[in-house]
Amino acid sequence: MLFRLISLSLHFATAALPLADLQADLNQVRAGSFPSLANYDIRLDAFESAEDFFKSTPQVSTLMKNAKDRIYLVQYNRRVLQSPPDRDAIRAIIAHELKHILDYTKMTTLGTAQFAATYGLFSTARYEHATDLYALKLGYGAGLRKYRTWLYTQVSAATQKAKEETYYTPAQIDIWMQTGKETP
Repeated sequence: MLFRLISLSLHFATAALPLADLQADLNQVRAGSFPSLANYDIRLDAFESAEDFFKSTPQVSTLMKNAKDRIYLVQYNRRVLQSPPDRDAIRAIIAHELKHILDYTKMTTLGTAQFAATYGLFSTARYEHATDLYALKLGYGAGLRKYRTWLYTQVSAATQKAKEETYYTPAQIDIWMQTGKETP
């Protein structure tokens, strides 16, 4: 009986995602949807978190450099490699993160510092909704919906509620995909 339970759980478990596949997805989304980022140094970087799975940032040690000379990081939670959402979901959230990097490339050092300060102090929902909308307009709606659905299975109820207030929810994504209009 125990062997049967183990084999059933292995059957339904999501296969691990090799880091090389995550890098390939980053390269694909960057080349196909963000050609203006072709000459920027964008790297994957792992982090640990109970509630966040992807984020992006300029590398702190390069902040004083011209935007073109900075290093930008698409950070991923190591748990994503162990139990990933499907690849469309990953490519969609990478598009969301690359939109942030696109924004960072347009900021001066002072502008980046001001953005970081206000991002941490005020509600980020308007900015994150605009970032989601950018990814939706690029055609990543189905993948973004899959990502958020997966994400909600990975976090606590309190974290899910906070994320639903900050980002487009699967239901809001569905409405946008059907109508092309944002929800209130």
